Amino acid sequence: MTITKLDFENHIVSGTFWFDAINEEGKVLEIREGRFDTLFTE
Repeated sequence: MTITKLDFENHIVSGTFWFDAINEEGKVLEIREGRFDTLFTE
């Protein structure tokens, strides 16, 4: 996970992420180029 924006005035955090997960059948799922934008409280 990489935070690309941290705006304390408007309480916004944005960033990107990637990860690998294993499902119930044992198959590896590659999650790539994920992105998030969310509000936070202090």
